[in-house]
Amino acid sequence: RYPVHGTTQAPVTQTIRIRTRLYVSKQDRLVLESLARHFDSLQSRDLARRCKDGSNSDNTAWANRKRELTAECSSRWAGWITKNSNDMWQTARRNQRRHLSDLESAISTIERKLAFPIHRISERKAIREAEAVRAKTENRKPRTLYFGYRSAHEHAMKRMRLDHLKSERDKLNGLPPLNRTVSCSYFYSVFLFKLYR
Repeated sequence: RYPVHGTTQAPVTQTIRIRTRLYVSKQDRLVLESLARHFDSLQSRDLARRCKDGSNSDNTAWANRKRELTAECSSRWAGWITKNSNDMWQTARRNQRRHLSDLESAISTIERKLAFPIHRISERKAIREAEAVRAKTENRKPRTLYFGYRSAHEHAMKRMRLDHLKSERDKLNGLPPLNRTVSCSYFYSVFLFKLYR
């Protein structure tokens, strides 16, 4: 964007990535840590506000959050903090829906297997062999056979597992979308990583 004089551009095949390391004095480190705690507090507060708004958040609510933060930091930082809160909420919401989908899939699988009678391994083998003989006699392919669990103990344990999954699903369905206060230490951890790595 701006011309730089006195330098030579390296060929693409010979370029390397250069990462700067921050060397600061004791006083500067105290200032940076103080800034990190300040921005950490702003991020935590804004993320809690975003979670409280839930699915009802819109551009007006976003602008109000940014306006409140601008009183305690620059407009650019306020915009970055509010956008980061939105991204974190959306990611958590996607994870919540994905977890709910996994619960429904697990519940469906267990319920389907519980509907079949208990068959031990020897019984399954005998049923498969009988089906193979019958298919050969009728000149067709063997049918796909479905079995329940292999023992009464496993059947009982899966029933307990099913109750637990249903309870977790009902609890998740009863919760508002991430309507919880979340603590965030993003800025503080990033600043310390830059200082002490």
